Amino acid sequence: MVSIIIPTFNRIKLLPLTLDSIFLDDGIEKEIIVVDDGSTDGTQQLITTRYPSVRFLVQNKQGAPAARNLGLKEAKGKYIVFLDSDDLLDVGFVKSKLNSFKRKSHMDAIYGPWDFFKSDDAFDIGKIVPRFSQYPIYGEGQESEIMRNLLGGWFIPISAVMWRKSFLEKLGGFRLDLSINQDVDLIFRAIVENGQICGEKSPKTLIREHYNERVGVVKNDANKMIQVYKLRRFFKEELEIVGKWNEKYALALSEYLFDMWALYRKEMPDESKKFLDFCMTINPKIGVKGGFFYQLLGKIIGSHRAVIIKQTVKF
Repeated sequence: MVSIIIPTFNRIKLLPLTLDSIFLDDGIEKEIIVVDDGSTDGTQQLITTRYPSVRFLVQNKQGAPAARNLGLKEAKGKYIVFLDSDDLLDVGFVKSKLNSFKRKSHMDAIYGPWDFFKSDDAFDIGKIVPRFSQYPIYGEGQESEIMRNLLGGWFIPISAVMWRKSFLEKLGGFRLDLSINQDVDLIFRAIVENGQICGEKSPKTLIREHYNERVGVVKNDANKMIQVYKLRRFFKEELEIVGKWNEKYALALSEYLFDMWALYRKEMPDESKKFLDFCMTINPKIGVKGGFFYQLLGKIIGSHRAVIIKQTVKF
C-alpha cells in the first residue's frame, strides 16, 4: 500500500482539486492522509463531508515539514508520496511508481517527470510553464549525477518522488529548522546515506506556480537567503566528512553560489556577499557566463566584477 501525505493550511479552494486528481488513480491500494496545519477556512468540514475516506490529522501551526513528519509517523503504507495541497498528479502516477518498485524492489526512492503550471484554479495544459530543459531521468547507480545537479541548483520536487517508508524513517524525515529547501535537504541526506534513487518515465506531477509567491521562494527574504547559504555550507561539510567531496561537486556548487550572488547582489548585498566569498574559497578561478567579451573581461578584472558590468551596461 502507498500512503499519500498532504500537508495543508487554508487551501480549501485548491485542496479538492488535489484530492480529486489522486482518486482518478484507480485499482491500487492507497491511503490519503491530510495533515491540517491549523487551517481556519473550514478544511476539516470539507474533508469530513466530501472525502470521508481520507484520514484527517490536525496539528497546531508548526509548518509543512512537521506536518509531513506527522503524516509519516501515522502512515500505514510501505511506500510514501508527499504531495503539496495545491499540486496535482497525472492519472497513473501512483500506479506507475508502485510498478517500478515491484521491478526494482531494492530502490529507496523513485522519481518521475514533472511540469510547472501557473494558475490559481483548475489545471489546463495551456497553463504549463515552458522550460528550457527537463530534468534528466537518471537510471540506477547515477546518484552522483543527482547530487551534482542538486549542488548546482537543480532539484527534484518532493511531490515527484515515491519513497520507501522504512528509508524515510531511517533519515528521520524532514528537518524542522528549515523554512526553505526542505526537499533539497532530504534528497541530499538520502544520497549521503547511500540511498538508491533513480528516475523512470511515467505520468507526471503537476506543480502549481501561484501568481503570488510560494513560502519556499527566497524572493527578498534575508532569513531565507541565509538558510540557503548555511545549507550549502552544510552540504560541503557533510560530503567532506563522508569522503564524497570531489572536483565535479565543487564546480557545480561554486557555479550555484556565484549565480546566487549575481541574482541577489542588488536586493540583498550583505547576504549575497556570503555566497560570493564562499564561492571563491571553492573555485577562485570561476568564469563569468556570457559572450566572448564578458569572458575576456572576467579574466582581466575578475568574474564578479565582470558580472556587475554585464548587469549594469546595456549594449
